[in-house]
Amino acid sequence: AHDSQSASQLQQELLYYQNQKFPVLLFPDWETLIYDSFSPHEDITSERMSLLNQAAELTQGIIIIPASTLMLKLAPTAHILGTTLQVKTAQKLDITAMRRRLESNGYRCV
Repeated sequence: AHDSQSASQLQQELLYYQNQKFPVLLFPDWETLIYDSFSPHEDITSERMSLLNQAAELTQGIIIIPASTLMLKLAPTAHILGTTLQVKTAQKLDITAMRRRLESNGYRCV
């Protein structure tokens, strides 16, 4: 899409017509410039990571991307899938395995 607004509008139009046959996902722009001294909003980072996780498992669907976002490099799929942590409501966790995984991603147990 031309820009973020066009991408959002296109997603809404496709969702209206597609009747849930396959996902129509929007890959959000960082909404910052490369020389800005501040980081993108946490919600944008979360949305992008969520979409990248979904995209790795998609067999069909549409991903809408603003043109400026399409020009930026992404981390390799193996890195994204290997370093994300998904926790679901009522999920049972192995605390030792969880601690090891968090520590391997730069967290410290204190």
